[in-house]
Amino acid sequence: RESRLIFEGEQSGGEISTLAQIEVSHDGTADDEQGKLVISTNDGSDGASPTAALTISADQTVAVEDNLTVNGNQYPTAGALSNRNLIINGAMKVAQRGATSASVTATGYHGPDRYRFIVQAGTFTISRSSTAPDGFSDSWKADCTATATLTGTQACIIQQRIEAQDLQHLKFGTASAEELTLSFWVRSNLTGVFTVEAFQDDDSRQVSKEVTISSADTWEYKTVSIPADTTGVIDDDNGPGLDISFWLDAGPDLQSGTLNTSGFAASVNANRVSSSNIELTGNTANEFYLTGVQLEIGAKATPFEHRSYGDELAKCQRYYQRGRESYYAYMSSGGSVESVGQFATHMRATPTTASVISSTLLGFGTAAVANLIDETAVRISYSSSAAGFNGARVQFEADAEL
Repeated sequence: RESRLIFEGEQSGGEISTLAQIEVSHDGTADDEQGKLVISTNDGSDGASPTAALTISADQTVAVEDNLTVNGNQYPTAGALSNRNLIINGAMKVAQRGATSASVTATGYHGPDRYRFIVQAGTFTISRSSTAPDGFSDSWKADCTATATLTGTQACIIQQRIEAQDLQHLKFGTASAEELTLSFWVRSNLTGVFTVEAFQDDDSRQVSKEVTISSADTWEYKTVSIPADTTGVIDDDNGPGLDISFWLDAGPDLQSGTLNTSGFAASVNANRVSSSNIELTGNTANEFYLTGVQLEIGAKATPFEHRSYGDELAKCQRYYQRGRESYYAYMSSGGSVESVGQFATHMRATPTTASVISSTLLGFGTAAVANLIDETAVRISYSSSAAGFNGARVQFEADAEL
């Protein structure tokens, strides 16, 4: 028991095709008078049977198939409506270590928080730049200051590692694993291809995609589809679960095979990077900007999820933070005391390093040294060279990055 209203059109050759239809049918049992409305459209390949686009059921449920946009904004095709972005500091606003690091020749964290710069040849200045597309105020920037030719498996990568226990809703390793979409803004003086890679740490599985920069010195918005992994399991722990890497240069041993774009598979070095990848280390005029990085469940990229600075800072402090502590009291000559500096938030794990990065000695204070306790606090030790009121005001840092 159904009724259809069919809309047809005549093609240039005179053929008649079905463009769309509205179908009303019974949506219940017997004579309960429940109805259902289905609106279908032809995507150009449906022939006489258009594909359902919108369904209104008898219980007033409205289902939109595949692609819902409102005022030009894409709505999620899967997952939650909020807290979608798995990337921390995607807008590059937090830079606890400082805005700029010059003469960078080794792998580490520089500029905006949570972004690991892997460099094994060449020299760079890494900074948080105010050059940004509309809607953003900051970007991550790499500026080549000394050139190099990469060899073997040498790499130049900007990377964010995502904690494994925050990825359990991806259901990797099951038949219902979720696909992901990565979106971002990019700018460079170079044009051409660079490689984006998703690397699953626990099982060493990866998939890579080529991204093309079309115009020099122009902000371009890019989206990358990352297929679901029904085989590799992400462990439920505080270790690295998924690495999102932007390959800016690579040695020939990483480019000599066939780029693995089809889906997650056991990592093979030769298949990780495009043979056409840009070479950021090749000229001191080269620079690369990145911002608006978002990784989310679903087949479509949604508008960037802007979080408050306070929320973003707290997320960053799980992996790296700076704090202040002071102690001032009567101490004997050669004496020492300790105080505890509480972290602003629980860190991912007991930091791998903690140190005093600046101190103001008071009285006859002679030193202030940071010692690790656990993921909640650091111990500051003070010593004196003479009896009296002694101590120090210190700034410390703690690093628990993945």
